[in-house]
Amino acid sequence: MSLERFIDRHLVEGKAVYVVDDHHKALAAWALIRRKLAAAPYLLTIDHHTDTDDAFAGYVSLTTFDNPSLDGQALAAELLAAIDWLSDDSLADAIAKLKHDEHIYAATRSGVLAASFSIQLSDSGGYGEPNEAGLYVVPFKCAMGCSKRVYDDECAAHHAVEIIETRYLDDQLVRLREITQGLGLRDIEALPYILDIDLDAFHSMKAANPDDASTFRRLIRGALAITIATEAKWVEEVWEDDDNEPSADRLLGIVLGHIKAAMA
Repeated sequence: MSLERFIDRHLVEGKAVYVVDDHHKALAAWALIRRKLAAAPYLLTIDHHTDTDDAFAGYVSLTTFDNPSLDGQALAAELLAAIDWLSDDSLADAIAKLKHDEHIYAATRSGVLAASFSIQLSDSGGYGEPNEAGLYVVPFKCAMGCSKRVYDDECAAHHAVEIIETRYLDDQLVRLREITQGLGLRDIEALPYILDIDLDAFHSMKAANPDDASTFRRLIRGALAITIATEAKWVEEVWEDDDNEPSADRLLGIVLGHIKAAMA
């Protein structure tokens, strides 16, 4: 079964871009990129969520519910071990059993990715300790310049608007550098990385149209390739823009526009 069924390919000013509707289908694109490389690349993902759940957790939960005698941990390990990134059929079978937040774990543990670093809006504490799964979450404090003691709904709204503003991304990259240095790695921009974007990171049209997109566009230029998950239902779920209707298609057009401008 060809992996092409999961992705919509674009070539934007020479940059390979793979678009998927559900984020876990990006595993197909990452595997296709991996096959062209001598070693597994890294992932830099910009998302609302961390997407660091264990692979096949949802599938195993449902399966063991119907079959209580099954060993869920053993089943998850078996499914993970069965992923062969050189086999389209193996990857298609894995994608069919993965849920939205389980794909990165599947990719790092199966050799598709070396490690993943998430810039996200859900976990202020982040996670930078060395771990077997190679999953790292960049922490955040709040919107830039905020001096509140408590992170509240107003903070979250202001924070979300800045997700790809240069001053915010620069701060996130400093925090990410502390993680990579702790792992004995170079700065993420000196590593071979795929830039992954989940459109639910944008809670408004303003968030997708920052005043200064220079760092975002630099990350675009430096990426081996770009994957974009449209996630239309989640875009609608997290939307906070009273002046515009949620539209994954419109957000996709804006992000493709950033890519075109970055590569021009």
